[in-house]
Amino acid sequence: MIISIFRKIFRREPTPDLYSQLSSLVDEMRTYQADIERFHADIEASASHFEHILEPNNFISAEWVNGNLHVKHRH
Repeated sequence: MIISIFRKIFRREPTPDLYSQLSSLVDEMRTYQADIERFHADIEASASHFEHILEPNNFISAEWVNGNLHVKHRH
């Protein structure tokens, strides 16, 4: 009985092997890469949209409404 109590108190948790650690790291890096690619695509789309809106012949007016900038344009 004392031995079983001793084993429960001082048991070692199994440490993950190197393969599973590397596999987890690769999965995490793929997730980060996908997030960065989506963020980059969103920035490119926003930049393209704002360039189109701010063309001199397209811009009509801009005004603040409830803390948000509303831009009116022709196209």
